[in-house]
Amino acid sequence: QDFHLHEVGPMIAGSLLGIGTASLLLMSLPTLYDQEQVIERLLGVLILAFIAYDVLIPVLPQLRDGWGYGLGWVGGVLARLYNLGGPPAVMYAHARGWQPHTFKGNLQIYALINGSIVLLARALHGEFTATVLGYYLLALPAVTFGLACGYLLDRYINQTKFRKFILILLFLVGLQLLL
Repeated sequence: QDFHLHEVGPMIAGSLLGIGTASLLLMSLPTLYDQEQVIERLLGVLILAFIAYDVLIPVLPQLRDGWGYGLGWVGGVLARLYNLGGPPAVMYAHARGWQPHTFKGNLQIYALINGSIVLLARALHGEFTATVLGYYLLALPAVTFGLACGYLLDRYINQTKFRKFILILLFLVGLQLLL
């Protein structure tokens, strides 16, 4: 009920194009994974610059839908190449000023669609191995626990605290990508 297709549709469309673009790149440039550190550091700088802008200029500009296509495309490329599709989507949602329930509802559906298409692309590209499936099964209980905790704690977090929490998480992701 907190998902609004008209709000997240541009991101989904952009992401699908980004996943396709990255899949084509992987087929034609098999050494692309060697550039992972450069791309991760650039993303880290982008995230930290976004946070600095948000802190220094507390009123973010309201991004139009066109930005959703562009940031969705970047998210799709990053999701397909490095499983890092979330930060561009979070930055878009944050700059759109979505209320916490809309923020979570839209991003959950976006992540589900984006992740499903990435998984399909990975399967078609022959990237599933016993090791990958083992890590997936190992992570599944922690993911389930995290989802349950988020669902239970959701009603206790106000909008201001939620916004700060998202910025802190983005900051930590940005730092991790730089290090």
